[in-house]
Amino acid sequence: MLPDKHAYLHYPNLHLKFYNLDTLYKDAPDIVIFETSDLGYVESSSTRRITPGERSQNYAIALGGSTTESAVVREGRRWTDLLNIPTLNYGKSKVFSVQSYFNLRYILEVLQFRPQYLLIMHGVNDIWTYIGDGADDFHPETYKYIVGNPWTDFVVKYLYLPTFVWRRSKEYDYYAFYLYEARRSLAYPPMSNAAFQNFLGTFEETLYPKLKNLYQRMALKAELFDAQVIILTQPHAYKADYTPYREDLRSYPVVNGRRMTLRQSEKLMDSYKNLLFDIAQELNHPLVDVANCFEKVNVGDLLYDSVHLTERGSRYFADCVNGPLESKIVFLEDPQEWIDKRCSRASSSFAGRHTGTTVG
Repeated sequence: MLPDKHAYLHYPNLHLKFYNLDTLYKDAPDIVIFETSDLGYVESSSTRRITPGERSQNYAIALGGSTTESAVVREGRRWTDLLNIPTLNYGKSKVFSVQSYFNLRYILEVLQFRPQYLLIMHGVNDIWTYIGDGADDFHPETYKYIVGNPWTDFVVKYLYLPTFVWRRSKEYDYYAFYLYEARRSLAYPPMSNAAFQNFLGTFEETLYPKLKNLYQRMALKAELFDAQVIILTQPHAYKADYTPYREDLRSYPVVNGRRMTLRQSEKLMDSYKNLLFDIAQELNHPLVDVANCFEKVNVGDLLYDSVHLTERGSRYFADCVNGPLESKIVFLEDPQEWIDKRCSRASSSFAGRHTGTTVG
C-alpha cells in the first residue's frame, strides 16, 4: 500500500543494505539490512505483529526523522525495538514536524492503527527547515510539498535517503557522506554573536506559535482515537567534551552564509527544546526530556555525529524512555529524585515545569 499524497512514510516492503558502517562508530556492524513492512513502518523481528483496528492492543507508534528511524542500527537494536512497550517505528529521514502531523493522521485515519501512545521526536530537522524556508512551512494549512519533477517527487517522498541514492549507485558510504557534510559546513565563516542573537530571537518568536498549533492538532487528533501524544526531546552532540570515533562528523547550521559555532549550535538546540517545554506546559502535554538524560554522560559513544544514534546510543535512549513510561509519571518537580529511585542504569530523567501529569 502506497502512502497517499498527504503522508510522508517509507515505501512499503523496502529491502536495503548499508555497507561499511564499522567506519562510522565503535562496534558498528559492517552491514545493516534495512527493511520496511507492507504498511511502511521500519521492520523489526522483535516487534510482534500488530493488527490495525484492534483497540485492545497495548502498543506505541514512534514518529520523527532519522533519529527515530535509526537506519544504521541493526534490526532489533533500534531504540524503538528496545522499549518495554511494543513500538512501531514510523520514523523517516528528513521528516519534520508538519510531515509527522500528516503521518499521524494517515496512520490513525487510513491505516487505522489504535496505539496507546504516539511518541513524537523532532529537533534538528525542524531547525533545518526553518533556516531554509522560514516559519510558514510549519502550518499544515499552507504547507505543500513541491518538487518540479514527478519522478524526483516520488523518490524524495517514498524512497529512503534519496541523497545517498543519487550520490552512491553501488553502495551507501555513510562515513564519506557525513564527513563531506561536516567539512562543507566548516568551510563557511563563523557567525557573529550579534547575528546569532538576532536570529535566535526571531526563531523563538515566529516558530513557537506554529509548533504549539501543530502539537495541539496532533493531541486532539490522537484523543479522537483514544491515544496520547508524548513529546520526546532530541539529544545532540554539540558539546565541548564530545569525542568522535574517528573524525568529527558534526555539521553546523548555516544562516545567510555564516556558520554557527559549537556554542551557538548548542544554544539553538536548547532553545528549540525550551519551546517544547513551554508548549508541553501550556497544553498540559506529556514530555520526556531524553536530551537531558544524554546530558549526564559523554555522548561520544552514543552519537556518531550531531544527532544520530549508535547502537549503544540506541540502547541508552530506550533506557531513558522506559523508566518514565513504566512509572507513568511525565512531569517531576525534581528530576534527580526519579533518577535516584527509578533509573540508576540509564541515569535518565524527566523534564517538566509542574507536577502530576501522567501518561495513560
